[in-house]
Amino acid sequence: MGRHLIPRLLAQRSKYRIMAMEKPGTPRADALEKLARGKATVAFWGGSLADTVMIENLVRQADVVIDLADEEAGADASKEEASDGASRVFLEAQVLLEAARRHMPERVIYLSDARVYGSAEMVPMTEEHRLSPRSPSAAGIAAADRLAYSYCARYDLPVVIFRPFSVYGPHQCLGALVPAITVGALRGDPISLEGDGSATRDWVHVEDLCQAVMSALTAQLAQLRGEAINIGTGVETSTRSLAQAILQEAERSESLLRFGPELPGEVRQLVSSTSKANFLLGWEPAVDLSSGLRRTVEWYIEHPECWQAAARAGPGDAVEGETGEDTA
Repeated sequence: MGRHLIPRLLAQRSKYRIMAMEKPGTPRADALEKLARGKATVAFWGGSLADTVMIENLVRQADVVIDLADEEAGADASKEEASDGASRVFLEAQVLLEAARRHMPERVIYLSDARVYGSAEMVPMTEEHRLSPRSPSAAGIAAADRLAYSYCARYDLPVVIFRPFSVYGPHQCLGALVPAITVGALRGDPISLEGDGSATRDWVHVEDLCQAVMSALTAQLAQLRGEAINIGTGVETSTRSLAQAILQEAERSESLLRFGPELPGEVRQLVSSTSKANFLLGWEPAVDLSSGLRRTVEWYIEHPECWQAAARAGPGDAVEGETGEDTA
């Protein structure tokens, strides 16, 4: 997501100096380093949230801290090991929040995930929906989500928590569902879906999520402090319909679709209420799923170097879909 957000921040270069951090030696890190090259207002740091010294140094200099979603953790939470998916997310959040507590930036925007809710018990799902995660990594995200809130409640840390629903768009990890289906379609490979394809998700384009973050940078802090805010469209789409739409954009036959057993603990339905985001941020989604998928499929067609050399990827395979080129 960083490569989508940074150009928006750069458009307001008179206001922001950007310090971006990513694990070194990855395509995302290469892309961010290239984006920062030659720009006085962008600095790239190779590291991770486990690097307490680096985090301390960066947060000490920051007026605003934005903790973006872990793309690899979001590819398919159900297939992560519990020790990685749960404890890592929580412990890395704790490192960041502790540094923020010591240095008190003006605001902290923490990206959680709608998977903390589990399957919908009300439609649309408001922020009052109970947290009922259905995989170990989703439970770790829920714990980190509430940890962020606790730092606001106990230490008055100015935290706002975003709960994005199913994010998609260019540059996404190839293990995530939309790029996995897209790449499979472009290769003409069979596309395996879990269950009968009737499970639904609320798909929000990465550019809409970036706009929500931009809105949170300037909204009145008093009304954001400690709040959890859903970022979604309010429209649910079945996995089968999503795959059919991608196949249509890629001009491939639906005969490529294969259906397998449903995983235990599968989330059957996710659909967001957008009321709170609209009220607090003045935000609403601008990219509908049809045009968003069209743009995404076109991007993969125009950038075959991102996926042709990769090992065959299916949903849940953590394969990078990035080249290090700044094409955001």
